[in-house]
Amino acid sequence: MTEEQEKMSVLIQLVKADGLLAQEEQELLLTIASKAGISEEELTTISAQKPGKKRKFSPSDKIKLFYQSLLLANADGEISDEETMMLHDLGTSLGLDMFKVQILIQNVKEEGKTALSEDDLENVLQL
Repeated sequence: MTEEQEKMSVLIQLVKADGLLAQEEQELLLTIASKAGISEEELTTISAQKPGKKRKFSPSDKIKLFYQSLLLANADGEISDEETMMLHDLGTSLGLDMFKVQILIQNVKEEGKTALSEDDLENVLQL
C-alpha cells in the first residue's frame, strides 16, 4: 500500500468503528480520498483489505491524519463511544499527547468544534 492508501485505511477503520456509515461520513471519506488522488474504486479495494503493517508518518502527516479522523468521526454530528476509542487508539499509535487528544475530542463532542485548522491543531498537539 502507498502512504496515501495507508492513511485512507486508517480513516476507513475509524468510519467502521460504530458499525454505521452515515451519508456525511461517506461523502467526507470520498472527498478526502479524491484529494489524495484515490479513486472510489481504489477506496473500495482498500476498504476490503485488512490493515497492513503500520507505517511511520511524518509529524505533519500525523497531525493531518488525526485532524481528518476527527472531522470524519464528527461528520454525522456525533462521535460515538466506538469512534472515541478509535480516536484514542489512533492518537496513541501516532505518538500524540493523550491528554491533548482527549481535550480535542471532548471539545468536538460538546461544542462541535471542527473548524480547527491544521495549524491550530499542530499548535495544540505540538509535535
